[in-house]
Amino acid sequence: MEKIKKINPYLLYTIIFILLALIVFSSFIISKKSFIWNTDGYKQHYIFFEEFNEKLRSIFSGNSSISEFSWNSGLGLDVIGQYSYYILGDPFLYISLLFPTSKLEIAYIFLILLRIYCIGLSFLTYCRYHKKGKFGSIIGTLMYVFSGYVLYASLRHPFFSNALILFPLLLISIDKIFEKDNYKLFIFLTAISAISNYYFCYMLTILLFIYALTKYFAQYKQNGIKFLINKFAKIFMCYIIGILIAAIILLPTIYAFINSPRGSTRFTNYSVSYYAKLFLMDNTTPFWSKIYVPSLIILILPIALKCRKKSTENKTILLNLLIGLIILLLPFLGSIMNGFSFQYNRWSFGFVFFLAYSVVINLRSNLKYTRDELEHGMIYLIFYTLAALIPDSEARISALSSAGFAYIILILLFLRNSKKRQSKSAIIFKVLIFITVCCNICWFSWHLFVKSNYINEFISYGKIDKRFSTQYGHTKHFDEAIEYIKENDNSFYRIGTSLYAASNLSLKYNYNSLNEYLSVGNGYINNLSKDLLVLKNTKTNPLYELDSRVQITTLLGSKYYVVSKQNSN
Repeated sequence: MEKIKKINPYLLYTIIFILLALIVFSSFIISKKSFIWNTDGYKQHYIFFEEFNEKLRSIFSGNSSISEFSWNSGLGLDVIGQYSYYILGDPFLYISLLFPTSKLEIAYIFLILLRIYCIGLSFLTYCRYHKKGKFGSIIGTLMYVFSGYVLYASLRHPFFSNALILFPLLLISIDKIFEKDNYKLFIFLTAISAISNYYFCYMLTILLFIYALTKYFAQYKQNGIKFLINKFAKIFMCYIIGILIAAIILLPTIYAFINSPRGSTRFTNYSVSYYAKLFLMDNTTPFWSKIYVPSLIILILPIALKCRKKSTENKTILLNLLIGLIILLLPFLGSIMNGFSFQYNRWSFGFVFFLAYSVVINLRSNLKYTRDELEHGMIYLIFYTLAALIPDSEARISALSSAGFAYIILILLFLRNSKKRQSKSAIIFKVLIFITVCCNICWFSWHLFVKSNYINEFISYGKIDKRFSTQYGHTKHFDEAIEYIKENDNSFYRIGTSLYAASNLSLKYNYNSLNEYLSVGNGYINNLSKDLLVLKNTKTNPLYELDSRVQITTLLGSKYYVVSKQNSN
């Protein structure tokens, strides 16, 4: 144990992460699954990843130049406006250039794991900045890294992870402003977040404002209102500077978003089931309210509430949790957090951060707690257990299992604080609590990926190229047919297909089509589709080959159709 104490916390985290990740993602290894999600994963993320990677290699080799517009999707594609949402500002994408083109699927998987690892590095850096103990910092880091949000979202939409990496670092930049009047880091990180993804930059901005405001009221209120106005004025100016630095990417992106059809969606009310699952921190909670963390939090949170007056930092975190909870409870606030669109609580990674950090603050290095504090945790745990027994609760099994891990930790804490052991070393109890938390993480990953069949939503490893080359299994030799047409006709034309599944294959095989599958599409194209009464119009794919209507498709330049033999008639 003495050797472990001397290990650098970053090295210790790295070792633990590798071991835990092998167990957490073992189901993918056993099932021979990739990390490419069976919906947006291969129709958007992987195609954009592969296609943009090819563009970069071509540019760096001098064979092509940067183009701001492409005809390869729908009626035309604003390259900066669309690519910036997915990959253009993603620094991890450029690491993929170190891989050969034949190994891009491995690169895609590796970069997802690297992002998850960096989420932990970022959280640990926040803990180290605030001089927290190694034990609590490592436990909190693992809770953040292997939280329900990360395991659900990082594989589904890889670039979501970037926001979780930036968030703790941005909080440090706010702390530096309050403590040292140091604004450089804030300007830099604001620019990076704006370039990385405007969607999450918006959410991060609101979360940072809430954090700065709560930090003032919890820790700096005695300095007066002038202090608050001065700090916020400087923060605002530095924020504008950061945004201006990112403007070359951000402005075309904002323009694309404003003209997209997705911003008009309104929120709906939550059901009783939603609130039940939210309280139980179940990962099947809808609307992206994925706030699950290992069940140690069930014991620590009541202790944090009881000790809130003893620590201003504790008060800051609890205020952020309170505001976050209010947002999670009220759908119109969720809509505001999602850019006044549908109330997807994709910002809930911020709530997860504060849950995990509350453990860092309140998990004492000597594990010494008063009987009153432990009883507060026990009362909340009993209440949680009773709630998990509600017959209509779909989250019953998951919640009861989580409660089970919490009971194990509670027993360990009671034993640690018994009169016989109170004066002895806490090392053995630290090890047992650490093992329990790790087992909790492994159990949750198994329940998420295997028990709930989430793993079946991912494509088998090595099958992605065949899926593309056969038009998602519908047309044999689809790729060869496209290449044949391109080799024998150099004029401008569009290639159609009788299958709506074509989506973004035109990006991969570099041909012009009447299909698109974009999260941020062109609102004018969507309006055209509605005016033409396209049967399967959606905001992500409004054209759908215009129902293969010969007159309009011919007018728009469709010259060839690639179909399977059984659909050739």
